[in-house]
Amino acid sequence: MIVPFIFEMSTISNGLLEPHYYAEAVNMVKDKNAPMIIQEKYNLLPSENKDIELFDTNNPTVKAYFNYTSFTDEDVKKVERYIIPQTFEDYIIEEKGGINNAFISLIKERNTELEKILEEIILKII
Repeated sequence: MIVPFIFEMSTISNGLLEPHYYAEAVNMVKDKNAPMIIQEKYNLLPSENKDIELFDTNNPTVKAYFNYTSFTDEDVKKVERYIIPQTFEDYIIEEKGGINNAFISLIKERNTELEKILEEIILKII
């Protein structure tokens, strides 16, 4: 089973740097009864994100640039979404003294708190 996983720590674009990947993940699993793992900030319906241009899935410029298919609220509702809580991101940013330091630490160092969250999610999936 392929499980899309979206986790990023952005300082731009209202904190949603990868909405096109989110769109692709939704389209990949929406009709396959497959789950996805996402950050809490991505656990939104397209209709809840019209203020964020990249989430405007009907914008032809955005669709052409990122080469993705539109998805709807109903598509998202079909997908079993497992959420990495925002509290984890807030905690690691606070602990490391900023978003950039937090992101670097997650790349360079083992983080047992994230491991625990992911292990719990994976055990629910299987």
